[in-house]
Amino acid sequence: MVLLALLAMRFRVAQALYGLASAVFFMISITAIVSVISSYTYEQPHHHCPFDVIKSQFDYIGYWMYLPLFTATGIGMAVGVLGLRRTPDSMAQNFAGLMKKRIAISVGLYLLFGLVALIAILKSNLILIG
Repeated sequence: MVLLALLAMRFRVAQALYGLASAVFFMISITAIVSVISSYTYEQPHHHCPFDVIKSQFDYIGYWMYLPLFTATGIGMAVGVLGLRRTPDSMAQNFAGLMKKRIAISVGLYLLFGLVALIAILKSNLILIG
Protein backbone atom coordinates (compact mmCIF):
# COMPACT_ATOMS: atom_id res chain seq x y z
CA MET A 1 0.00 0.00 0.00
CA VAL A 2 2.82 2.41 0.82
CA LEU A 3 4.47 1.92 -2.58
CA LEU A 4 1.16 2.36 -4.37
CA ALA A 5 0.48 5.48 -2.28
CA LEU A 6 3.81 6.95 -3.37
CA LEU A 7 2.96 6.21 -6.98
CA ALA A 8 -0.52 7.70 -6.53
CA MET A 9 1.02 10.90 -5.21
CA ARG A 10 2.99 11.22 -8.43
CA PHE A 11 0.75 9.73 -11.15
CA ARG A 12 -2.95 10.31 -11.63
CA VAL A 13 -3.55 6.82 -13.06
CA ALA A 14 -2.18 5.26 -9.87
CA GLN A 15 -4.82 7.13 -7.85
CA ALA A 16 -7.55 4.95 -9.37
CA LEU A 17 -5.49 1.88 -8.54
CA TYR A 18 -5.02 3.17 -4.99
CA GLY A 19 -8.80 3.46 -4.62
CA LEU A 20 -9.26 -0.11 -5.80
CA ALA A 21 -6.44 -1.33 -3.57
CA SER A 22 -8.08 0.42 -0.62
CA ALA A 23 -11.27 -1.57 -1.14
CA VAL A 24 -9.32 -4.83 -1.45
CA PHE A 25 -7.18 -4.00 1.59
CA PHE A 26 -10.36 -3.34 3.58
CA MET A 27 -11.76 -6.77 2.75
CA ILE A 28 -8.46 -8.45 3.61
CA SER A 29 -8.22 -6.51 6.87
CA ILE A 30 -11.73 -7.42 8.00
CA THR A 31 -10.96 -11.06 7.19
CA ALA A 32 -7.77 -10.82 9.23
CA ILE A 33 -9.63 -9.29 12.17
CA VAL A 34 -12.24 -12.05 12.15
CA SER A 35 -9.92 -14.98 11.55
CA VAL A 36 -6.72 -14.07 13.42
CA ILE A 37 -6.56 -10.79 15.32
CA SER A 38 -9.76 -11.34 17.31
CA SER A 39 -8.56 -14.77 18.47
CA TYR A 40 -5.37 -13.23 19.79
CA THR A 41 -7.29 -10.40 21.43
CA TYR A 42 -9.67 -12.77 23.23
CA GLU A 43 -6.89 -15.32 23.84
CA GLN A 44 -9.30 -18.04 22.71
CA PRO A 45 -8.72 -19.81 19.39
CA HIS A 46 -12.44 -20.40 18.74
CA HIS A 47 -13.76 -16.91 19.53
CA HIS A 48 -13.87 -14.89 16.31
CA CYS A 49 -16.51 -12.21 16.93
CA PRO A 50 -15.36 -8.98 15.25
CA PHE A 51 -17.53 -6.85 17.56
CA ASP A 52 -16.36 -7.95 20.99
CA VAL A 53 -13.02 -6.21 20.43
CA ILE A 54 -14.75 -2.88 21.08
CA LYS A 55 -15.75 -3.91 24.61
CA SER A 56 -14.14 -2.53 27.74
CA GLN A 57 -12.75 -5.90 28.83
CA PHE A 58 -10.50 -5.79 25.76
CA ASP A 59 -9.47 -2.18 26.38
CA TYR A 60 -11.59 -0.92 23.47
CA ILE A 61 -8.82 -1.98 21.08
CA GLY A 62 -11.41 -2.47 18.34
CA TYR A 63 -11.97 1.28 18.14
CA TRP A 64 -8.25 1.75 17.58
CA MET A 65 -8.43 -0.76 14.72
CA TYR A 66 -11.77 0.02 13.12
CA LEU A 67 -11.70 3.84 13.12
CA PRO A 68 -8.37 4.15 11.27
CA LEU A 69 -9.29 1.29 8.93
CA PHE A 70 -12.71 2.69 7.97
CA THR A 71 -11.41 6.25 7.63
CA ALA A 72 -8.39 5.21 5.55
CA THR A 73 -10.60 3.10 3.30
CA GLY A 74 -13.09 5.91 2.77
CA ILE A 75 -10.37 8.41 1.96
CA GLY A 76 -8.53 5.92 -0.25
CA MET A 77 -11.63 5.06 -2.25
CA ALA A 78 -12.49 8.75 -2.60
CA VAL A 79 -8.99 9.37 -3.96
CA GLY A 80 -9.59 6.59 -6.48
CA VAL A 81 -12.88 8.06 -7.67
CA LEU A 82 -11.53 11.61 -7.83
CA GLY A 83 -8.47 10.36 -9.72
CA LEU A 84 -10.77 9.17 -12.50
CA ARG A 85 -12.52 12.50 -12.88
CA ARG A 86 -11.30 15.57 -14.69
CA THR A 87 -9.99 18.28 -12.38
CA PRO A 88 -12.34 21.27 -12.26
CA ASP A 89 -10.74 24.43 -13.64
CA SER A 90 -11.42 26.27 -10.38
CA MET A 91 -9.29 23.75 -8.47
CA ALA A 92 -6.51 23.20 -10.99
CA GLN A 93 -3.82 24.75 -8.79
CA ASN A 94 -4.77 23.11 -5.49
CA PHE A 95 -6.11 19.73 -6.55
CA ALA A 96 -2.82 17.83 -6.78
CA GLY A 97 -1.74 19.06 -3.35
CA LEU A 98 -5.07 18.12 -1.81
CA MET A 99 -4.86 14.64 -3.30
CA LYS A 100 -1.33 14.15 -1.97
CA LYS A 101 -2.46 15.14 1.52
CA ARG A 102 -5.42 12.76 1.38
CA ILE A 103 -3.24 9.90 0.21
CA ALA A 104 -0.73 10.60 3.00
CA ILE A 105 -3.52 10.65 5.59
CA SER A 106 -4.96 7.42 4.24
CA VAL A 107 -1.68 5.51 4.23
CA GLY A 108 -0.85 6.84 7.69
CA LEU A 109 -4.15 5.51 9.01
CA TYR A 110 -3.51 2.13 7.35
CA LEU A 111 -0.16 2.01 9.13
CA LEU A 112 -1.85 2.88 12.43
CA PHE A 113 -4.30 0.02 11.89
CA GLY A 114 -1.42 -2.36 11.21
CA LEU A 115 0.46 -1.19 14.29
CA VAL A 116 -2.57 -1.66 16.56
CA ALA A 117 -3.23 -5.12 15.10
CA LEU A 118 0.41 -6.06 15.67
CA ILE A 119 0.27 -4.79 19.26
CA ALA A 120 -2.89 -6.84 19.88
CA ILE A 121 -1.13 -9.98 18.68
CA LEU A 122 2.15 -9.33 20.51
CA LYS A 123 0.56 -8.60 23.89
CA SER A 124 -1.57 -11.74 23.73
CA ASN A 125 -0.68 -14.93 25.60
CA LEU A 126 -2.29 -17.09 22.93
CA ILE A 127 0.01 -19.18 20.75
CA LEU A 128 -1.74 -20.34 17.57
CA ILE A 129 1.36 -21.16 15.56
CA GLY A 130 3.98 -22.96 17.59
